[in-house]
Parts: sequence; C-alpha cells; structure tokens
Amino acid sequence: MNYVATVANLYWTTSWADAISHTLGGAMLGGVLILLLSTKIVKKVSLSQVLVFALIIGVLWEVFEMYTGMTFVNDAGYWLDTFGDIFFDMFGSCLAYIFLNSK
Repeated sequence: MNYVATVANLYWTTSWADAISHTLGGAMLGGVLILLLSTKIVKKVSLSQVLVFALIIGVLWEVFEMYTGMTFVNDAGYWLDTFGDIFFDMFGSCLAYIFLNSK
C-alpha cells in the first residue's frame, strides 16, 4: 500500500490513503506480534500488549518520518496527522487481535 500510495501521489491527493496504510501496517505488526508470542510458553497475548507494541512502533515510525524529512513539524496539521496515524496503527493492531483470537 505504501509503495502504491507513494508512486500514485495518493498521500498528497486523497485524505484516506494514509489511514488505510497505517491500519494495514498496524494489523500486520499486531498479527506478527501475536503469532510470534503465541507459543506453548505464552498461551495468549493480551490486547494491551498488542496496543502498546503498536503504539511504540507507531511513535518510532513518526520520529523516523520527521528525521528523514518525510514530514515537517512546522507543517500545519502535523500533530493532528501524527496522532491520527498512531490511532490507525493501534486500530489495525486491534483488528488483528480480534481476528486472530476469534475462535
């Protein structure tokens, strides 16, 4: 999604591409965490563990964007966009948790 959105300039021409990208990324990260930690030792990963993991990765990604020049703190709406991105990261990981734990 990120590659397609970048090549097609969707991040700059649509309001929904960023939300979809972060939701899918959060779902992927949440799913990977659940699948890696769901072993015989750790029977079940909690929703709070998945959400904290998504929060940490989301914040690190936003810092990476800032330091690589992908986004600028001085841009209007920077903080709203950043908090929205982190929300959708966590939303995606929550969806992964629900999907992988529905039995």
